[in-house]
Amino acid sequence: MVGENYEVTRNSPLKMINKDNVANMVPLFAVDLCGWSCTPNGFKPTDRVANGNHTKEEAVPLVADGFLYIEDGLSKVSKIDVRSGNKGTFVWRYDPEITSYRDRKGVALMNDRVYVCVGMPRGVALDMNSGEVIYDTDLHAPVQPGTTILKEILGQTMTAPPMVVHSAGGKNIQMCGRAGIHAGNHSFDAVNADTGEFMWRRYSVPGPGEPGHSSWQNDAWQTTSIGFWGYQAWDPKTNVVITGTGDVWPGYDPEFRPGDNLFGGSIMALDVDTGNVKWYFQYIPNERYDNDSVSTPQIWTDKEGRRVVSSFNRAGFWYKWDLDASAKGGLTNPQHPDYPPIGAFIDAHQYVDEVSWTKGIDPKTGLPVEYDPSKSIQVYDDYPNGGTPRENVGETAYHCPAWGDQNTGMEPNSLDLERRVAYAVVNEGCTTTPSFTDVKEPQKSDWPNFFNQFGPNGGTHGPTPCCWTGENIQRGFAIVSMNLDTGERKKLAQYDQYDHNQTGVLGTEAGLLMVGWPDGLVEVLDKDTSKVLWSFNTGTNLAAAPMTYAIGDKQYFAILAGGGRGSISDIPPPNSALGGTPNLWVFGLPNK
Repeated sequence: MVGENYEVTRNSPLKMINKDNVANMVPLFAVDLCGWSCTPNGFKPTDRVANGNHTKEEAVPLVADGFLYIEDGLSKVSKIDVRSGNKGTFVWRYDPEITSYRDRKGVALMNDRVYVCVGMPRGVALDMNSGEVIYDTDLHAPVQPGTTILKEILGQTMTAPPMVVHSAGGKNIQMCGRAGIHAGNHSFDAVNADTGEFMWRRYSVPGPGEPGHSSWQNDAWQTTSIGFWGYQAWDPKTNVVITGTGDVWPGYDPEFRPGDNLFGGSIMALDVDTGNVKWYFQYIPNERYDNDSVSTPQIWTDKEGRRVVSSFNRAGFWYKWDLDASAKGGLTNPQHPDYPPIGAFIDAHQYVDEVSWTKGIDPKTGLPVEYDPSKSIQVYDDYPNGGTPRENVGETAYHCPAWGDQNTGMEPNSLDLERRVAYAVVNEGCTTTPSFTDVKEPQKSDWPNFFNQFGPNGGTHGPTPCCWTGENIQRGFAIVSMNLDTGERKKLAQYDQYDHNQTGVLGTEAGLLMVGWPDGLVEVLDKDTSKVLWSFNTGTNLAAAPMTYAIGDKQYFAILAGGGRGSISDIPPPNSALGGTPNLWVFGLPNK
């Protein structure tokens, strides 16, 4: 699986490559996945759909029985024979011939099938041996029931990797999360993994009549954009898929959308047979910080015997919940009894150098200490004299951690149950000098322009009524560890030269950590000493998470490189620092 297992530990048991021999590791081969040059009829999406860039190559390859399965950013899937250890030979390639896309994160394997959440969006199953399509289910979502402003949701895409499970109800289920550049609620969808028959859809916003709908106090719920675009975990005992949700749009201006704004910036547990919300937890009610909360959920058991789910939230804290207590469903929100059940919060610990947007987390509720359930517009610790953004037009604020650069604990993390440590790559930067457009009235009367800003096709977040124009204070990136049982934080390494990271970290039981950087550098560190044991530069930017696999008694590491930085109207050359052709790199000890 892209997260290694349903608990999403991303800490491989393989030990053939270890601290004693990893310095001898070499690049064994690379495979050109062709990417843009192999699209049908010279396909080039519009700037509106593509957000002006090549898709970043974010997929994690999977290996089964000596064959590697990899998806590129345009949802093309390849089966590659890697049994020799010195080359990759294509067996088949599937091309869904998409007409819209967003970055893709990989496929899933189960029961001799390859499962794909195609970017258009579609749910697809392929025969693992032949690559033939078993089913291809259209997952374009209609507008949510109760919506009166939008007639349809344009520019829909799938971004999350597929989650495939055998449920408590005895069904094989494929689940796909959507997110992209469009107005209208995103959803998490499920199809029967045997037949492709559509099963259920869970929108990211509770509609009229659903628990939590009162958290939206005006029509902004109809056109907001809250996505499901990260990794998910699955707990077979409680039969829930655990997924994070993205930030709330329009961003930075909570007065445009009064209320807590469920389920923006939340972790959600959905029953995999029905899609019902079993429990949720929202990190920052009425958030205004682009607080994407799709960070990897990870399942483990604490020293007290509780089954725990934990997650690094983008706002700078590492949270834990009691999985079984949450599943009982009796945890009514004491502040909002009409909301769905909330997760059984255990504790939260700061994992970045500095947090300035709040004075702390309430140890009982897990919410920011400033949160006032009686208010429709929350006031956090943004400004020296308090108040909302609209009350501080032109005033200087100081926000940590920065939300303007990728990865504040958002990318794939690693969980070492032997060392009792969770590892993450984090952004140590802050943001300063924001100013806000002096908008005092909600823009309900201008809804058509809100979601059609980029022309008659729509498909956009729309303008931000109260715009952030701040600057980022670059303080580099760090690799940190969090003790599972005490919450103690340690900084293992500091990288001042980088302004973003999207690869996250991969761990192994041999005591290794692998990480990739935007300039193409791949490194392996010693978990215990933080020493760099090995490095190699792929020559192109990295946005995908690394993985490791074994064939026989030989271990390999692999990472997908390329894409992401070039304008779609000016395709960059292969292997350039701007992106270009996606290449799969495979490393290992020298062949004899």
